[in-house]
Amino acid sequence: MERRHFNKCFFFLARPNVCVDREEIDEGEAEETEDEGISQSPSGSSFIFSFGNMEVTSCTEMRDKYTCTSKSSRRGLHKTVVVTYQCCHSYVREGSACTKGEEREYSIVVSSPEESGVELHDLPEILQEIGTTDFLSLTKALGMDEMLKENITMFVPTNEAMQEYTADLEAENELDNALNEDRSFNEVYIRRRRSADTQSIVMSHMTKGIYYASDLHDEQVLHSMVDNSTLRINTYSTNPPAATVNCARLVSVNQYATNGVVHTIDSVLEPVTKSLADLISSNPQLSVLKRLVSKANLLTKLREPGQLTVFAPSDAAFQTLPESVLEALIEGSSCLDSVVKNHILPNVICSAAVQGKARTVNLLDKYLLLEKSEDDKVFIEDAQVVVRDIVGTNGVLHIIDSPLMPQEAKPVIEVLEGHNLTRFLDLLEQAGLMDELSELTDVTVFAPSNRAFEEMPTEVLDDLTSNYTKLRNILSYHMATPSLQAEDIANDHIATTRAGQPLRINLYSRSPLLAGVLGNGNRHHVRLTAGCSRVTTLDSRACGAVVHVVEKMLKMPKNSVMQHLEEDEDFSIFTSMLKDTGLNETLSGEGPFTVLAPSDHVFRTLPELELRKILEDKELQEALIKQHVLKEHVCCAGINPSTWLFMDHKRPLDGPPLHVRRINSGRLMAGRARITHCSAPTLNGLVHTVNQLLVNVNPYQQPDLSERVDRPIFSAPGLEILFG
Repeated sequence: MERRHFNKCFFFLARPNVCVDREEIDEGEAEETEDEGISQSPSGSSFIFSFGNMEVTSCTEMRDKYTCTSKSSRRGLHKTVVVTYQCCHSYVREGSACTKGEEREYSIVVSSPEESGVELHDLPEILQEIGTTDFLSLTKALGMDEMLKENITMFVPTNEAMQEYTADLEAENELDNALNEDRSFNEVYIRRRRSADTQSIVMSHMTKGIYYASDLHDEQVLHSMVDNSTLRINTYSTNPPAATVNCARLVSVNQYATNGVVHTIDSVLEPVTKSLADLISSNPQLSVLKRLVSKANLLTKLREPGQLTVFAPSDAAFQTLPESVLEALIEGSSCLDSVVKNHILPNVICSAAVQGKARTVNLLDKYLLLEKSEDDKVFIEDAQVVVRDIVGTNGVLHIIDSPLMPQEAKPVIEVLEGHNLTRFLDLLEQAGLMDELSELTDVTVFAPSNRAFEEMPTEVLDDLTSNYTKLRNILSYHMATPSLQAEDIANDHIATTRAGQPLRINLYSRSPLLAGVLGNGNRHHVRLTAGCSRVTTLDSRACGAVVHVVEKMLKMPKNSVMQHLEEDEDFSIFTSMLKDTGLNETLSGEGPFTVLAPSDHVFRTLPELELRKILEDKELQEALIKQHVLKEHVCCAGINPSTWLFMDHKRPLDGPPLHVRRINSGRLMAGRARITHCSAPTLNGLVHTVNQLLVNVNPYQQPDLSERVDRPIFSAPGLEILFG
């Protein structure tokens, strides 16, 4: 221990009746560090670094003990040493000494401990004094007095808990007798408790060794005195705070005895020897859940060590589902995995932790609402917990009266209806695609909003709806395989559509200044487009499908940007220049490219001498064209509002980067040129129309024309720089 800690643990080091416990853990090989120096953590822990070695010491002080944990790495070996100083058992800290013969008692709901001043006795006397006489009587009746002479920790039920347990057993016996006498009795009954011998029940409340309240922590697992039975500790930051052992609430803690310590609990424990998988498999009322968990390949996960909560619908609960839905789940539908995971939490939630309303997260990373009503009923979403706190070796199971069906289990048509996409649904019906879409098991739907259809020219929409084949092809282009969530998509992702045509999906940073820091992984700072139509709603899950809402109807792509240019008469001059320079072959390649194409009108505004000079000089043409072709896919929907020159620069085929941005008026700019028309995508890129020629010129510096002789005065700003 380092000298700097002595002042904190001086009480424990300098007094009699202080016991020291040292635990050394060899954790194997570890990576070495080359850092050197000394730093102090905010909590006061010391971190000592040396070349090739590392040692970290952290100390924690409590009222009754002082613990120092040292982690070291030397020559590639990692080791942890835990040293605990505390008053020896049957001694408690009183002022400046560890004294014998006094007991410290407090309820976990009380903020400050109270000193009782009672002389320490053995365990039977302590059980008598604190009023847990029913459990003591049961122990004596079973002849287990000798066990109470060992050094043990006991979690003892209150007398009220023992009486409630007995009443429940009597009620179960009465019901069992009624069922045996009347075979026509049709009440659905789920047994809460399994038969267990009384001696095992008593032993399941005990563990060897002494564990004070300060030794207990969340997700701690102790072994009871029953073979293979465990005691699981959980703590909850509720108001007031709660702590449980096998889901029984701790009522009071630290009742000291000469050979142990007693904590009282509010219910009787039974031996815990089965995993959650075993609990499900052995319960005849959970046969449907067992089949679903097995088919989803999750039975192994429910058998492994861990900290899980399962909300288990009974067979009767599953019968409340539509027959077709239940049959599909049992047969292994595409949404089975989502349905099962919706019922499993990655932590242990006992019913004692539910106070009022609270949210928790399941294996789908989705929130579920937990609620306890005024009459002490517990609900998870709309399902009621009918049997609580069936504890397993790796968690807890609650039986519920209806399944928790996530949105991921809803039919895709129902999800589309939920987004009020009525115009898209009408067209699907008209094209005879409703049944086909419902039967798909791994599909992504890019569904246009109602507004997308309202903004379409009437004649275009009429032409589409009057042509059955064309309508089916266009709508099929809005369906891609496989199902894709936003997190599955990288920039320039090419999806395969049901129409047989590829669909390009792009990601654009909302904050270009932070793009390098945030990356594409943070979808809150990324804009997503599909076929250059902005995605306004992401990741609406359905059974076997993911729905993304787009703001425009998608268009089937042409073969290439060259095809687009050749088919548009307004680009005849630019197209001719591409062919003269051989760059048409480049723009017929894989891409992606974004062509900022000047229309014929832009060229014809030049004086005749200037235009002729350009058309006669192929080197000049090539230099000019390369400044109009960007080496990436720049959808207009992905262009950010920005007037900062150092942000959102795009690299052309030749020359310096070009500043592309959306100005305050909403207009789109590329350098000094305005983008007057945005095109739909082709297979290898885009063709956007610009209103003037783009040239390599510093926007803050006009060229010096004072010494120009026999040169034409170009009307396109900066064009003369191309002549050198």
